[in-house]
Amino acid sequence: MDPTQQQTGDETRGPLILASVWSLVPAAMIFMVLRFYCKLKEGRRLWWDDWALLFAWIMVTVAATLASVAVSLGLGRHMGTIPTENIGKMAPIGLIMTTLIQIGSIWSKVSFALTLLRITEGYMKLIVWSAIVGINIFMGLSAVFSWIGCGQASERLNISNCVNAVVVLDYGMFAAIFSGVMDIVLAMLPWKLLWKLQMRLKEKLGVALAMSMGIFAGITGIIKATKRLSFSDPDFTFNAADFLVWAVAEICVTIMAASIPALRVLVRDAQSSFQNSSKKSRSRPTATAASGVFTNNRTVISAARPPPQGRRPSNAPSDGSEEMIMGESHEMKIMTTKQVVVETFLRDALDSPDGPSRIEAANRV
Repeated sequence: MDPTQQQTGDETRGPLILASVWSLVPAAMIFMVLRFYCKLKEGRRLWWDDWALLFAWIMVTVAATLASVAVSLGLGRHMGTIPTENIGKMAPIGLIMTTLIQIGSIWSKVSFALTLLRITEGYMKLIVWSAIVGINIFMGLSAVFSWIGCGQASERLNISNCVNAVVVLDYGMFAAIFSGVMDIVLAMLPWKLLWKLQMRLKEKLGVALAMSMGIFAGITGIIKATKRLSFSDPDFTFNAADFLVWAVAEICVTIMAASIPALRVLVRDAQSSFQNSSKKSRSRPTATAASGVFTNNRTVISAARPPPQGRRPSNAPSDGSEEMIMGESHEMKIMTTKQVVVETFLRDALDSPDGPSRIEAANRV
């Protein structure tokens, strides 16, 4: 036994593993449940992206449960301090846990990509599809290599033509980095889509930032990739703790990031409740949506057209507010105005199968 291990025989990262995974998994569940609640509250149904997110959460929850079992067997402790029989029991648990983490990571990313498919078209849709295919292929192969790489797993499965362990490690790092980069790419696509819409800058930034939280998932994934080096460490059971924590964090952060756009409903309702309780809101007229795009009891995209005889409506605000930005000619004609309010963009555009055409139609109003 290495002298260092003798001096640190009682050292364990088990509590770190348990505290991390069992704080991240419930946090992801809260965000996901709130996402579902907000959708159902608004009378919207759950789509494939929601079910993919739920599946990803189930995978990471089962993986966290297996991690707890592995910790009870010695995961997080130095290899030399763990009974040999426990190491034998941990090996298959670790393989299953790693596979579930890979599957959960794939589907958490696919969930957000499916959301983007409803609001993209042309080359942007091609980018999303490429990301979906690439993530499934590269990360799927990484999960398979975990089982056929030379080592205890291949010996237990009686695999004679196993894959060199170095190749498995290097490929796993590549797949993890690719996955993180795809998170960042997908998170940046909404900026391209939203920037051309007729929104106030503040609203545009708010929606874009809400839909770009996947950047943090990408950063988490890249950090996780660097922790894969612990797989080749002789003291794997101790040093693998960092990889496990970051792997679970990547999935949970992705789930939370994918849920944030839907949670704007809660922010809106909270702001409305606060304003109504603090003071009486001044009644303000609303422009009529000329095209009927996105119309409902919370009209978000509206356009004011010139009145029949070029007269200013008697109830039109004249305070220069953004609700009715007016331009007058000598004949008192009102120029076309546009107002995009965030909530319905996120509701109708993201939850409608014809999202791109609805967005484009609204932008032409």
